[in-house]
Amino acid sequence: MPDEIELELGSDPFNPDSDGDGLNDSQDPEPNTPNPVVSPEPTTSWIDITELVTVDKTTGVLNRILRKITSIATITNTPGQDFNGAIRIELVSSNLGLDSQSDGQLENGNHYWEIQAASDIFYVNEELGKQLNFNLSRARLNYEVRVHFKED
Repeated sequence: MPDEIELELGSDPFNPDSDGDGLNDSQDPEPNTPNPVVSPEPTTSWIDITELVTVDKTTGVLNRILRKITSIATITNTPGQDFNGAIRIELVSSNLGLDSQSDGQLENGNHYWEIQAASDIFYVNEELGKQLNFNLSRARLNYEVRVHFKED
């Protein structure tokens, strides 16, 4: 804001926030009257906890009835904290095509599944598992997952 306008309004041209309310004078409708500062709603995002948990994957097993290769990814909460919220398994890579319905696809194209502990809290030493189905192939199954947490 130009100094002349600041002087006309009675605000301090040497202080970008004359009334100290957190709003810059050029954006403040009343630069001499402190306005309550409204903080934006906190956004909860997914946090990668792969390094904080143990992930075990079973060897791919041929399911002759479904004609798929099946594996179970088991996540064990091993840190010293409980996770109160949603848990997501992201399929990062696989040498075989996915042959199961996922809960969605991330912007990077990876599929994911959200899983919930029975009590909505993923307690220390608790295990959560998810069956993943892959296209039938003679190749040995090899895949990687990441685990994410979103607080309720």
